[in-house]
Amino acid sequence: MNQMLKGAFLTIVGVVLIIAAVFYLPLYRVNWGRFSMLPAATITVTGQSQGSVQNQIASYNATVTSINADKQKATDETNTKMTALIKSVKDFGIPETDIKTENISVSQIPDVQTMIYPPRPSNANAGDWQATNSISITLKDVTKASALSDLLNKSGATNIYGPTFTVDTSTTSDADLLAKAVVDAKTKAQSIATASGVTLGRVINVQENEANRIYPLAQTAKDAGSSATPVQPGTSTLYKTVTVVFELK
Repeated sequence: MNQMLKGAFLTIVGVVLIIAAVFYLPLYRVNWGRFSMLPAATITVTGQSQGSVQNQIASYNATVTSINADKQKATDETNTKMTALIKSVKDFGIPETDIKTENISVSQIPDVQTMIYPPRPSNANAGDWQATNSISITLKDVTKASALSDLLNKSGATNIYGPTFTVDTSTTSDADLLAKAVVDAKTKAQSIATASGVTLGRVINVQENEANRIYPLAQTAKDAGSSATPVQPGTSTLYKTVTVVFELK
């Protein structure tokens, strides 16, 4: 009986000491040792996919240039022609938000003989003023590209560039291409894991890389004549690339 009481007493004393230690001892000074986890084995691979998408946007650049001995007359002539050009483009159906002024310049034409070596005959317009105004036009209905090309060719524009066909990224879904890129990354990772004698685990991280797009370029004919300007919108090849980190077991 005494032995049992002695054991109970010792147990109570031990509990009291533990409680006292928890509340009163400076535990922050206790060295609990070091605990660390080894980094998980991983593999990082890049997956890629591509697909052809019909072009939906045609972009143009139209420039009006006037030359006159009088600076104001050169400027006025360019302004008048550009105002008419912008009106005709708007009347065609292009909204104001898709017409943007790219460059306006007024400069005096230098003498070619003083600018080039070996010397050449002087520029006939040397000393005259050259006024230039250029705009970019975005056509979001490529079925009208031929008609807009004809309109620009017959306008007062001095130089016309385009159409340049591109994909409308605001309406094109990349979800399918991204999914295929991830599958491609997993296939590559599985091949590497199998060859290395390990097991491919879960996906730890996925990052989409910057997409690369290839756009075909078509140029508007300079002289439309009596026939419509032939244009072919074509397609663009879209690329999607992802970097995926897999766990290895």
